[in-house]
Amino acid sequence: MELIGQNIKEIYPNGMAGQGHKGLLGPFDYLRLIRSCAHGVVKNALGQAPMFPHVLDLERYSLGDLGLTRFIPAIHNFMCDFLELGESLERPEANTKFSSYAEAIKEAFDKGPGGALVFYDKDGLGASRKSVHTMDMLQEEGKAASFLFSGRKRVLVTVPLIHSFGFIYGLLIPRLNRLPAIDISPFPDLSGYPLQKGDLVVLFPQLLKKLVLSPPPDVTLISSASPPLEEGLFKAARSIGYLSLTEIYGTSLTGSLGYRKGAGPYELFSHFTASGQKIMRPKEGLSFTSHKLLWRKERSFSRFESQGS
Repeated sequence: MELIGQNIKEIYPNGMAGQGHKGLLGPFDYLRLIRSCAHGVVKNALGQAPMFPHVLDLERYSLGDLGLTRFIPAIHNFMCDFLELGESLERPEANTKFSSYAEAIKEAFDKGPGGALVFYDKDGLGASRKSVHTMDMLQEEGKAASFLFSGRKRVLVTVPLIHSFGFIYGLLIPRLNRLPAIDISPFPDLSGYPLQKGDLVVLFPQLLKKLVLSPPPDVTLISSASPPLEEGLFKAARSIGYLSLTEIYGTSLTGSLGYRKGAGPYELFSHFTASGQKIMRPKEGLSFTSHKLLWRKERSFSRFESQGS
């Protein structure tokens, strides 16, 4: 998948199109992002995932309380890069409360001219790729996919919020739909947190394959994968007792392109249009091209995983 024509910085030289980011996220959202970032930094450094307190309990701790002192520079640098804060935010000390750090990040982001987030993934050759998305773009994407959360009462999130999929489906859409979102560890079978009727679980395919325990009624799953999910997983999820499994297709570069609820083609999200191998995002003036997509009809496509992007 490659971007055609102008890049984000050329289209939005000031980093955004409008003031859509002002106040969209609250201190609690930034607290969740800090927790997700710290989890990733420590896991990358030590090779294992740390056990952090629940985000509701995290507010009373300082960064040093959880043994994060030596990781503070890496955590801070990541958050500043992720939120395009530059050097506008002072690095926290070991005695800085998580809640105070979240407030400081919110203030810096809301005051800053950027209003954009930076996501990382890998291109078709495996090289690291940086993608900048304005909050206007992310809101448009979130609103286009919000219908997938219709009828849900609560969102359980097992994926990192600092990744594109996790941010949109684990943080932004619950925020837009005014749904409570709870970050949980991806224990096998989701046994680490009791499911309730009306839950939606955001998860990766690795966890999907471990689900064997029957959930309460009316629980749905949403996942994202590359390559596509194995077709048998849709049937397996329903046979266990889940109401539905939705797969999202997209990359950090494109955002969410399409979705499907069973073995078959994907449906293009409403904020995109397509013509041949070109996919357009009219509101943002962006276009992409891909040789991995086979169009079945105007807004329906399948994926070729054996060909280069």
